[in-house]
Amino acid sequence: MEDDVMTTATVFNMVPHGEKVVSWMNEKVDQFSSNQTLGSMAYVLFLCQDYTFYTVGGNTFITNIMYHAGATNVFASQSGYPLDHISQLIEDNPDVIVFAEMYNASYTQHMIESMLNQYPALHNVTAFKQDRIYILDQGLPVSIINEPAPLSVYGIEIFHDIMEGTAPKVINQTWVESELNATLPVF
Repeated sequence: MEDDVMTTATVFNMVPHGEKVVSWMNEKVDQFSSNQTLGSMAYVLFLCQDYTFYTVGGNTFITNIMYHAGATNVFASQSGYPLDHISQLIEDNPDVIVFAEMYNASYTQHMIESMLNQYPALHNVTAFKQDRIYILDQGLPVSIINEPAPLSVYGIEIFHDIMEGTAPKVINQTWVESELNATLPVF
């Protein structure tokens, strides 16, 4: 990401500004990074009708965000963005599960409830037993987590707040803007 910022700054002949953005990003990473492991996390990018789902493997940008937030990715042994089945969630037993919103929050909640009805063993998964299920709104929250860009440093804080249990169950743009003050400095 730093290379992309500097390449863009070079193209537009604004290298000092690019250096300031990179410095700011590194400061935020240092500020938000957790020095302790707070638990395990599964991030469901898209839950399909057949209860398969896309997630993130260990060699991804998103896993790096999880790591800095104090979470371990239960799918870290996989590569890229694998397609898994709900049985894998049961087997890996994450402390927290984060779902990217599908269409809207109520539909996503409906899919989660349908999944629980279809697979009662999910009730034994720590995240479900302890009500540690979160939904990221498709707007700014999902963009911050899924799209490598300068504002992605706030993804560390989002995941950290989730791991600490201080984030709302549905994380929307209003919360990100008001609680995290997710802004990019303008030079």
